[in-house]
Amino acid sequence: MGRTHARGGWRAGWFCLASWCCLTGWIAGAGANVAVAVQPPAAESPASEPPTPAPQTAVPSTAAPEAAPPQLEASPTPEPLDAQSAGAAIRDAVGLLRQRVIGPSHERVGLIDDDQWQGAQDPHRWVVLVHGFASGPDAMQALKDRLDQPGIRCRRFAYPNDGPVSESSQLLSRSLRALRQRFPERRLTVISHSMGSLVTRNVLESPELDPGNVDQFIMIAPPNHGSHLAQFPIGLDVEEFARQLQRENLQWIVRNALEGAIGSAQVDLRPESEIVRELNGRPRNPAVRYTIFAGTAGPFTRQEAAAIAEMAQRWTEGNRVMAIIAEQLIAAAASNEVIEGRGDGCVSVESATLAGVTDFVSLPFRHHVISRQLDSVVGQQLIQEIVSRIVL
Repeated sequence: MGRTHARGGWRAGWFCLASWCCLTGWIAGAGANVAVAVQPPAAESPASEPPTPAPQTAVPSTAAPEAAPPQLEASPTPEPLDAQSAGAAIRDAVGLLRQRVIGPSHERVGLIDDDQWQGAQDPHRWVVLVHGFASGPDAMQALKDRLDQPGIRCRRFAYPNDGPVSESSQLLSRSLRALRQRFPERRLTVISHSMGSLVTRNVLESPELDPGNVDQFIMIAPPNHGSHLAQFPIGLDVEEFARQLQRENLQWIVRNALEGAIGSAQVDLRPESEIVRELNGRPRNPAVRYTIFAGTAGPFTRQEAAAIAEMAQRWTEGNRVMAIIAEQLIAAAASNEVIEGRGDGCVSVESATLAGVTDFVSLPFRHHVISRQLDSVVGQQLIQEIVSRIVL
């Protein structure tokens, strides 16, 4: 079971909101007119305030005096924003940022590689590859090339890599249901990497989303119990993250933490997130054969991880945002995610585990094994292990 952040979900939500404010401020300074305010419900007001009239001399009145109206506070205390409303507001803000500044993650979503499957009489086993966070279908190309062996044909599934897991799950479910309508007798293997495992689990383990045509599910480096490094988008690049930490490059760390903390995907990937808790409260799909591959090539020894925690502890004496980032680093250093032999640099072995899954294999690969290590000895071993398990 992955370790959860001791401060609880409210701190993660505060961090997201603070990060959003910092990032939109930076964007506004760069010339992008993006501004989002989160406020509690209030009485309706005119679209624009009328100009304040100039002071006038009071005119005596002969009318009977009226009772003085009750005095109103100048700044009434707003109702606290609950976690669900705050999360929704953050997601809306991220969506606006994407539309105005970033644009869509992919020109196309759904299954690509249309030429791979030849229809109802195709003798090959059909395999769907689902990419992970801060990634895309291109990251699965090397895996696809190596799995296109006799008896196997792969197609990649594309989805917005930084959106909520629930929305990405809807896209995957629709694609798989469409396949079942066309080929009702066909059974599929799904191979996922990183966050793609949560997306796929949400489909296969939700009665309302399960298409019923998947009988095998292979997860590579799945954050089944979340990751404390989810708010560092480039932090998922193990080598770069390790270098910047060792150099104590605070500017790099703060920038990447703030850029990452606002995304819906990053919120969903945290150990205390609602979707992680919900998924782990469900049973496995009895019609599906599960396999998990976990990596153990974390970038730090336990002693180095302890040094990182000590370094981060010093940062808590700075400003509030830096203190929260430091607390996240301390939690990561204590969670085994970055420790050699205990994690792949982003996901710990214990976070990859899943109740009810007995086919669990740990290998000395890093989190980005799919896009960077498949030509290595451990990458070739991973391919052999996967191929040996694919149902033909």
